[in-house]
Amino acid sequence: MRLSVLWTVVIAALLAFGTGVGRAAPVAVDILIQPDSEPCVGFGAETLAEALRAAGCDVQTAEGGRPRAGAGDRATVLLATDPRTRGVLAKPESYAISRQGGVIRVRGSDAVGTMYGAFDVAEQVDMMPPGKASLGRVKAHSASPFLKFRADNPFLTVERDGSISPWFYDETYWTRYIRQLARSRYNVLDIHAMYQIVQTGFPDLYPYFFASERWPMSHLPDEDHAKNLAMLNRIIEIAKQHGVKVALMNYSVSQRGLFTPSFGEKALTRVDATIDFAWAGESPAAQVPKDRFTIRWQGQIQPEFSERYTFVTEADDGTRLWVDGRPVIDDWTEHGVARRTGDIDLVAGRRYDIRLEFFENRGEAVVRLLWESASQPEEIVPSDRLYPTGDARHPAGLTGEYFIAPGGDADALVELTRWHVKQLITQCPDLWMMGFRIGESGQGEDFYQRAYLPGVEDAKRDIFLYTRTWGARHQDLAVIGQKYPGKFFIEIKYNGEHLGAPYHAIQDWGHAYSY
Repeated sequence: MRLSVLWTVVIAALLAFGTGVGRAAPVAVDILIQPDSEPCVGFGAETLAEALRAAGCDVQTAEGGRPRAGAGDRATVLLATDPRTRGVLAKPESYAISRQGGVIRVRGSDAVGTMYGAFDVAEQVDMMPPGKASLGRVKAHSASPFLKFRADNPFLTVERDGSISPWFYDETYWTRYIRQLARSRYNVLDIHAMYQIVQTGFPDLYPYFFASERWPMSHLPDEDHAKNLAMLNRIIEIAKQHGVKVALMNYSVSQRGLFTPSFGEKALTRVDATIDFAWAGESPAAQVPKDRFTIRWQGQIQPEFSERYTFVTEADDGTRLWVDGRPVIDDWTEHGVARRTGDIDLVAGRRYDIRLEFFENRGEAVVRLLWESASQPEEIVPSDRLYPTGDARHPAGLTGEYFIAPGGDADALVELTRWHVKQLITQCPDLWMMGFRIGESGQGEDFYQRAYLPGVEDAKRDIFLYTRTWGARHQDLAVIGQKYPGKFFIEIKYNGEHLGAPYHAIQDWGHAYSY
């Protein structure tokens, strides 16, 4: 296999090599980078140049060229990437620093190792006493990362354009952050999901970036997800230029957006005096489940004033309202408690048909019906303005029909998850790893087999998996789990024939992934 050798040459004019570079007359330093050098090698040279300038050197950087022939007062720092070089450790990202006469050689096992070697020399110069910085004081040694994966875990909350500080879209922020990660020898930027994004529950990352036509309620608005995906790929590119790989960590895949509200089996009919309910995770009645139900309230409403009324619903999840047969509010979507309004002109004393529909998928269940006008402050529509039927002689509220919505969205969740994984694979070609956690939010034990592993097989790429659910197939993982409770991960690899799952412990949760 052809191995490309990347050279960065620094020629420093020194008196007797060991003389300090911090002198009245600036020392001339040329940094020459070959055109085929990987960007991270250039970043290492840039960092070294900053250290030399701080020590009093006059530094110039150019692409290509040869070292200028110098007199005996010149020294050379030679950076090379060549895993075949003797003395360089075979592990990735390793390097060796050696000295011979007036030459310092930094050899890396790969481009990132070469960058780290340049960082090492720069840091040695930085740590020397003021006025005594000298390339002759640079110590020769070899180094290799103790941990293969050294990750920082930012939690992603994509802001809307109208926010005060939309940091996710700030390329300067990401560049500075990633440069600091690289200089600190982190090699993985492990972006995690975070609570809560518009229409999804904690903490599902996929809907930030992709929209499914089949389940339009399961993702962000169209104007957001495409922009977020473009920024994610830009972050991956910035990281790649600095020797940092990007992983995307998803926790529990949300089932929000997969539920299709419908009026299925009727469980209960009753008259509700007002529509002012917050069930706090409990069911509306013994006959009705706490999740996945719909309600239809019908009857008549009688205003006190002849003027325009504003109707308000406050609900988690969706509501639809008709007054006098006309749609006033239409919000048939999943979300947390949200306020929706609609206006209609009404005549005092006249009774109008009214119908309010509400659905609840999972989590909290809240629904309120309010109104206001120029002569009436906002209030819950009172029972003395509501009639349960068209022929009711006295106000008493609205007739509510409670329905049990059909379930069966488990297969939809698997299908949507596989679709999301495929989108990541195809639309983020430089994404290094995908992560996810299973065994939470009621997901079945076979969920990852059905949803994730087929996606990995199709992609033939690495994927890592956090999990708290063990079955008989995870016996050897359980041993690690006993030794490092709650601190481990599974790396699932596709080798072209079958999936293997070596299990590794995490020594430092949130900072370093260990072999």
